Amino acid sequence: MTLSVEIPDKLVPQLQQRARRAGKKPDDIVVEMVEKGLTTIVELEPITERQCVRAILNDAGFLSEVSPELMEAFVQPRSPEEREQMRQRLQQISLAPPLSETIIADRGPV
Repeated sequence: MTLSVEIPDKLVPQLQQRARRAGKKPDDIVVEMVEKGLTTIVELEPITERQCVRAILNDAGFLSEVSPELMEAFVQPRSPEEREQMRQRLQQISLAPPLSETIIADRGPV
């Protein structure tokens, strides 16, 4: 297949230099780079939206994993009986009005 690609002027010297060093034509270098790029994309595992958001937040420094020490100190494992008791107590709590209505009311008139 023939495909015309416009290469920005600032990249042409780099492409020509790479081709000279490899003893190849610039066209061959472009084909190799496209093959490598497509292979890399295909090899990546698809990620969920949640994983993507977590990666972005982590890269920006807004997310960090909880250390095992903190988990042990603050997250207590609960028995099935304790979880059932908590579930029953939470069902008895009535939020009137519902939180969503309170938020909408706090926004004021639209």
